[in-house]
Amino acid sequence: MRDAGGDVGMAVKESASILAAELRLSDRVMERKLVEAWTTVTDLPAAHASHKAGRITGTHLRAIEQATEALRTDPSVDPADRAKVEAELVEIAERVTPSQLRSRARRIVDRAMAEPLQRRHDRAVEQRRAWVDDGDDGISTLSLSGPSVTIHGAFNRATDAARAKPKDDPRTFDQYRLDALMETLLTGQTPEDLHGINPISATVTITIPATELLKRTHDADEPQLRFSGALEGGALVDAATVRALASETITWERLFLHPVTGIPVAVDTYKPNRAMRRWLQRRDGRCRWPGCTNRVSRADADHTLAHADGGPTTLSNLAHLCRRHHLMKHATAWTVRQLDQGVLEWTSPTGKIYLDEPEPAGPAFLDRGVDIWELSSDEPAKCTASDPPWAHLNDCTCDLAGAAR
Repeated sequence: MRDAGGDVGMAVKESASILAAELRLSDRVMERKLVEAWTTVTDLPAAHASHKAGRITGTHLRAIEQATEALRTDPSVDPADRAKVEAELVEIAERVTPSQLRSRARRIVDRAMAEPLQRRHDRAVEQRRAWVDDGDDGISTLSLSGPSVTIHGAFNRATDAARAKPKDDPRTFDQYRLDALMETLLTGQTPEDLHGINPISATVTITIPATELLKRTHDADEPQLRFSGALEGGALVDAATVRALASETITWERLFLHPVTGIPVAVDTYKPNRAMRRWLQRRDGRCRWPGCTNRVSRADADHTLAHADGGPTTLSNLAHLCRRHHLMKHATAWTVRQLDQGVLEWTSPTGKIYLDEPEPAGPAFLDRGVDIWELSSDEPAKCTASDPPWAHLNDCTCDLAGAAR
C-alpha cells in the first residue's frame, strides 16, 4: 500500500474492513491489529524473528512492544540505541517470564531514553486522573493514575489494615482491603469495625542510588549514572521524589551492589539476624520459584536444604519463596540447590533444569578485564553474593564485592 502511493490510511481502512467482515470482527479492531502487526515487523525485527521462531511467546512480544513504545516514538533516540535495547530485551525474554521481562525492561528502556526520567515524570504527573468503568451485575471499577509512590503508599496502607483484620471476620483479604479503601475515600476515616486504618501509615520501600541524592541537575553534559530510584516491584521513581523522601527519612540502610552484575551483596546493620533477612530481601526481590513474581515482602525465607535434613541457617542456604511455592517445594517432586551468587538450580519432576538468578538491583558496569587498580585480573574477589556482609570484616578491605581495595 505504501509503495502504491495515494492515501495509505484509507487503503488500510479498506483492507481492514474486508478482513473484518471475513473474520466477523469490528473494522476498527482489525485496523488496529494491522497497524500493530506492521509496527512490530518494521520497528522490532529482532523480537518478531524470535517470536516467529518460537523462542518467545506472543505475551513476551507484546511486553517488548509496550516497554519500548516511548523509545521507538522518540525521534531524539539514536536508532542504534533502539536496536541495542531490543536485542537486550529479546535475550532476556528468551529466558524469563513476561512479568519478569516487564520488570527488567523498565530500567533498560529508561537507560536509553534521551530525556531524563525526571522531566518525563514531571510531564506525566500533569496527566494524573481518576475514572470509573461500569461493568455488569452492578459492579464498577475505580481506576487511579498518578505518581507511583502515592499510589503504592495508599494501596499498602489498605493492605496493612487487611493484614490486621480479626480472624472471625468473614470477609476475604481482598474484600477487607477494598472496604477499607472505600470507607476512607467516602468518609475520610475508617469505622471501628474495620479495625482502624487511620493509625496505619503507609510503608514505602524504595531503593535510592547515592548518585540520585548527590546530583542536583539534569544537564545532558553532566557525567552521571542514569539509574533511577525504584519501588519494591520495580516501578521507577523520579529524582525529586527520591530526594523529598530522603530528606524526611530517619532510618537508613546502605545497600552495596556488585559493580559488574548489579546484584546486592551486603547491607550494613547492627543486628545480624535482621541483617541476614534484609540482605536476602534485597538480593531476591521476589519469590525465587521459576517464573514467579510475587513480592519478597509476601514470601517466606526458606532453607534450600531443609533444616531438618541438616541444612544450615546461612545466606547461601536461604531464599525467598511465596507461600504457594514454599508448600510445593516440600510437597512435590521439584528439587532445588543453591549455586554461587544466589543462583537457584531447580529440577522439575520431569528432570528438566531451570536456573533462577537474582535480578540486578542497581547499575552494573561492563567487566572488560581491565585491572585499573593494578591487581591480578584472575584474583578472586573476597566478597561474593553468597557471603554474609559481615563474613570478611576481619580480613577483607573490599567494598562492592572486591571492586575497590
